[in-house]
Amino acid sequence: MQTFAQKSTDWKITSELARLELDFFEQKAKLCSKRKVLDSALIFLEQSNKRLLTLNEYIKYFNNLQHIGNYSLQTYQHVQGIKTLQKGLTVYPNCLRSFNDSLQKVVEEKISFIYEQLVRLYGLTGAINTSLDYVVKLLNLRKRVFGEKHFYTAHAYSRLASAYESIDQYNNALNYHKRALTIYKNLPKKYQSFQKYSLNNLGVFHSKLSNYALALEYYNKALKISLKFNSKYSPFVAANYGNIANVHLNNGLFDLALEYYNKALRIRKRNLGDKHPFISNLYNQVGLIFHKQNKFGQAIKYYQKALVSNIESFSDTINVYALPKYFKGIYNNQTLLTTLTSKASLLARLNTQKTNLEQAHKTYQLADKLVDKMRKNLLRKSDELRLTSTVASMYEKALQVCWRLSKFEEDKQLDISDEGKTQVPNENLFTKKYNPYWVKAFYFAEKGKSSVLRKLATDASAKIQSNIPENVLEQERRLNGAILYYQRQLDRFQLKKQLSHRDSVQKQRFEDQRFELRRKYDQLLRDLEEKYPDYYDLKHSSYIASVADVQRRLDAKTALIEYVITEKQLFSFVITREDFKVYEQTIDKAKLKKEITRWLNNIQGGSDDAYLPRGHRFFKQFIQPLQAQLKDEKHLLIIPDALLSRLPFEAIITQKDVPVGKPEGYPYLIRKWGVTLYPSASLALMQHQRRGAKYTCDFLGLAPVFEKKPAQQGAFRKKLNALPFTKKEVETIHQLFQKQQKTSKVVTGEQVTEGMVKGLEGRYKFIHFATHGFLEDKTPALAFYPNQTIDSLQPQNNDGALSLEEIFNLKFKADMVVLSSCQGGAGKNVRGEGILAITRGFVYLGTPHIIYTLWSVNDKDAAELMIRFYDNMSKGKSYREALRLAKLSMLESAQTAWPKWWAGFTMMSKLK
Repeated sequence: MQTFAQKSTDWKITSELARLELDFFEQKAKLCSKRKVLDSALIFLEQSNKRLLTLNEYIKYFNNLQHIGNYSLQTYQHVQGIKTLQKGLTVYPNCLRSFNDSLQKVVEEKISFIYEQLVRLYGLTGAINTSLDYVVKLLNLRKRVFGEKHFYTAHAYSRLASAYESIDQYNNALNYHKRALTIYKNLPKKYQSFQKYSLNNLGVFHSKLSNYALALEYYNKALKISLKFNSKYSPFVAANYGNIANVHLNNGLFDLALEYYNKALRIRKRNLGDKHPFISNLYNQVGLIFHKQNKFGQAIKYYQKALVSNIESFSDTINVYALPKYFKGIYNNQTLLTTLTSKASLLARLNTQKTNLEQAHKTYQLADKLVDKMRKNLLRKSDELRLTSTVASMYEKALQVCWRLSKFEEDKQLDISDEGKTQVPNENLFTKKYNPYWVKAFYFAEKGKSSVLRKLATDASAKIQSNIPENVLEQERRLNGAILYYQRQLDRFQLKKQLSHRDSVQKQRFEDQRFELRRKYDQLLRDLEEKYPDYYDLKHSSYIASVADVQRRLDAKTALIEYVITEKQLFSFVITREDFKVYEQTIDKAKLKKEITRWLNNIQGGSDDAYLPRGHRFFKQFIQPLQAQLKDEKHLLIIPDALLSRLPFEAIITQKDVPVGKPEGYPYLIRKWGVTLYPSASLALMQHQRRGAKYTCDFLGLAPVFEKKPAQQGAFRKKLNALPFTKKEVETIHQLFQKQQKTSKVVTGEQVTEGMVKGLEGRYKFIHFATHGFLEDKTPALAFYPNQTIDSLQPQNNDGALSLEEIFNLKFKADMVVLSSCQGGAGKNVRGEGILAITRGFVYLGTPHIIYTLWSVNDKDAAELMIRFYDNMSKGKSYREALRLAKLSMLESAQTAWPKWWAGFTMMSKLK
């Protein structure tokens, strides 16, 4: 056993060795930095920091970490920079205990600069909402360390304003821009030039809102100050010229815009050389000018220059068709995406020659790969949804290019047996020959649907497949639940017009707690990817269903129809077990949207005269052109465009000139075909992995009934009507299961609390929610009784409103979830992703079959239809046939035959 003296000697030797190594790495880092070999400098700085931790020299450690952040930005190593800074910051909370007040302030100054670097790094990867978290933390720290009236605090306000702009919160953005400008104006005279930052940012703000005259006024003020205090070749002057050019471009003053872009380019190239994302961005803008002027030859040359200046390893400016083979050495992903989509769009417009369309297609394929690469760096759903919305038009245009190319291939055939062969073995039965560009068009149609939900479902399945322990997954759920709790608390401050001092203090405390929890959550996800390599590979596998995949999974009586609606075109993809075809029609999207709204109003209002002709027009538009492919099929699996997600297809009228007045005799589409929906074909085919477990229970029925009004607190402010028939509904279904000697349980009334639902575990055949659904600030939720409890270890929002985000965090598994009497299909429409409805949460949980309603349904009628549905299943019918038969039985009576009473019930169902 070592004596204390021996241990001290060992530490001294270790300490001396660490000191020698530290001196070596510090000298190397300085030398590399001086020679601008920043990649090597980064390596030596990281080695230095390992020794500094051994020696407990935290001031130097955080100083080095700040340099690492700067060098990561300069070398475009954004993702690696984030990982290094995040790992480095884990030391921060513990080391504070060893400092006195003055040293603590020095460290906090360093930390604030590291937070600022993380703000920039996250922003450059597209993680805007993550960046926003760090801006809030940065501002709070700057105010504490430097005070409210310091220029570093003003910088933080400016960054916060810009972050809010990025997520379209313009009122908040303007407020913080003005705060920053006020601080800059009141600084000592030697800092007066700092006003230019706020003036420029206000110009950007008003330009985004199309207030171009005001934007130009701010830009000119900023430029005047910059030219007074700085060199005419300063980066800020170049940025100002570029912003002024943007205003002229938006006003259609192309010659003036070009003049200012060229001014900006001269300065940028003088300072930065030929390769830099700022230069690439300017080339994009110049290309856009020529594009708008129909000077396509000039435009494509500038798009090619933009491509070259943004990729270190690519240099072909001569061949305007040339594309990089690898994504190596990209300076800015977002700028590159703009270049690729602009170039592809231009190539598609050049002329009708096949060569240009083929090059457009290749360019869109490369852009698609870039989008997949960008998604890998995003941890938040909100950031992914933002990216999805941004690229939605890209996938529509790529599909249109494929359609145009398909016209050149109408007489040619292609063996598509290789399509999707990595997923399913080849089978001669499914070796079909189709137009190759129909197949490619279907790929882009799928890439433009529910990308975020598909990635979330893939992630959930990957966690099971890679054998991540249940206790680790429980830790993830706990962290996520706590984050949701503090987010809900912060949301409530948004409802107040003015915050008291006490409110402000509490708000900052909640922000700090949310920040720390999110940091831990993000770190947990990064750790999972490192500790479980299979999880990383599975999580980032981007499965997209091919035509062959779909055909292998379809039964002989089912057809899949996928709709894509652009501004002027309707594309219909029809896949059966034996065939595949694509149809295109010219439409007016805005007019169609109005027609759907009017038809839904007809259904709700009981207006036969308008309902029947509109219903038949929808049949002629969406079904009749496809009938040649549907002749033998009895069931339609429809993948709707977001606009069609509200359309009750089964209520469409299949014949014209139908006599008015007898709805029980109307030729509804349901009489010929049953219909189920799913957000995308890829999701419908995805096999969700489950841990082996027997059913906890065959049927669980939950009906709060709301005979006694719940306490209206927090987010639970909706006036909830009683649902007396829901109790009879679940109890009658319960009796059906008991007759079959199957396990069944019913919970009703005040026992059905939000906390109870969150506590459900195990696997169920059916979980039946007979309750209200509603939208809370565009966020869908299910209503239960509240049982608010505050647990410091695991705080939860059990206020009675189970939100979509909270559903993502539930633990139970079910073969079918039924959402009775509520608007399960309501939610915010995000372009490219679809409706953010309650059903998304259950898709994520791996529920293969979901019944929901498109509109609020009377609880008496809902109970009647649901009882018939379960009764049909007790007689051996499949899920989809049981629901169809229940609806058809409603048509037998004049009192229940009108679509309002039955057509709102919709089933989402995966393919077997």
